Amino acid sequence: MSDYYFKKVIKDNSEDKKNKKYNDKEEFDMGYKKDKECHDQCEHKCEHHKEEEASFIEFDVSESTRIVFPSVPGVPGGTPLPLDTLATVKVDVEDDDNKVLLEGTVEWTPGDVGLIAAIVALIVGGTLGVPLAIEGTFRIWRSTDNSPFVPIFETTDSSSVSSLIILGLVATDVLTLPFSTTTTSFHWVDENPSCGENRYFLTLDLSLAEDPTIDLGAVLGTGLLSSFLAPLTSSVETKVLTAIEIKED
Repeated sequence: MSDYYFKKVIKDNSEDKKNKKYNDKEEFDMGYKKDKECHDQCEHKCEHHKEEEASFIEFDVSESTRIVFPSVPGVPGGTPLPLDTLATVKVDVEDDDNKVLLEGTVEWTPGDVGLIAAIVALIVGGTLGVPLAIEGTFRIWRSTDNSPFVPIFETTDSSSVSSLIILGLVATDVLTLPFSTTTTSFHWVDENPSCGENRYFLTLDLSLAEDPTIDLGAVLGTGLLSSFLAPLTSSVETKVLTAIEIKED
């Protein structure tokens, strides 16, 4: 059997298979078009399904928060404005039924606190305990379309004294208290955002965990411990605040 005959048989068999599947070019073109349409439809359904999965979820939440604000002179109701903002995010809410999930993480370290000799004297004498912790109060405020700020969430964390040497302390010493770094994480669902642009502001306020009234004599007088200290400060190394609009099916 010649090579020519062998090659011809292979070629004829290939043509037979092709003709068996498609009798002519027109039928072949129609078959290709049908296959492509099916592929495109399946791809569109897949993309649409992915979009639905990303946008529509079943969601439920049960939550509560304490919202208490210190009295601020000159501010009606004692509500301070969030001027010292750690982070700001915004979400354009499309529907009244939608919610906004807010999540945050802040790594913060209070500044050192210096205690004057008069306060150290009370500590040495056993009249006053050492202030061992500073509380950080994190608040989230919401403003819709540049409306006034509204507090919607509050949580408190604390930072303790990182090192303390009392041994050998005398009444005339000035004591410096360093505080540890604390990482605070939280999440909150805003169940009542307004349609339109909602801006969220994260703030941090510091206070002594214990702030007793002390008497420092005729010269310095009587008052809260914090009133005899420099303003409390903190440094923030890491801060993350995210806002995600949630659509319900």
